[in-house]
Amino acid sequence: MAFSNAYKSLFLNIMLMEEDTLASAVHNDDWKKLDAYISRLQIEEPSMDVWKKIEGKPLDAEFIDGMVAQKWKAVPEFMHLILDGICDYVNKVLRLNNFLSGYGRDKTLFHEMAHVRYGISDSLNRPDWHKNAAIADWVGRKSSADPELLSRAIFDFGLEVQIYDLASYNAFHGIGKLSFRDSGRLKKYYEKIGILMD
Repeated sequence: MAFSNAYKSLFLNIMLMEEDTLASAVHNDDWKKLDAYISRLQIEEPSMDVWKKIEGKPLDAEFIDGMVAQKWKAVPEFMHLILDGICDYVNKVLRLNNFLSGYGRDKTLFHEMAHVRYGISDSLNRPDWHKNAAIADWVGRKSSADPELLSRAIFDFGLEVQIYDLASYNAFHGIGKLSFRDSGRLKKYYEKIGILMD
């Protein structure tokens, strides 16, 4: 019993320490800058093929299921710290830096899936790499904020469930060993954090 109370106390202290860090991330304006850039890009370059692809083929549950059916895998592995992920088309592998966790891992997973879905490359040898990277990030962040898509991707690819914001809480709170009382406390905590989009 003492171990259980000590564990709960440690867990709540960690949550409180992370609260300030996560709350500041919620108010980070990186998402606003990215969204504004994409809006401007859509106006300045309306003929880019990717806009029609995004409109006609959303990154949805059916697409995620299709990737798995086509034997795509998502694999956390050691990578150079500069890289968050790589889309390996030849071997059908979404390679995710194993140093990433929580939001960073899931954001990267959806970024890489956007490359597959829309056929956009952010390889540095392309003159438009920065535009394609931004588009993949924009689609990936919006998609990973959807609890249904997030749970589908994590379960379909067999990745570890991680809860870090309201979207991930809504996707995964029903699994695991949380007591009803702990679950309510955590829900309030994640509601305060909101959905990470930075």
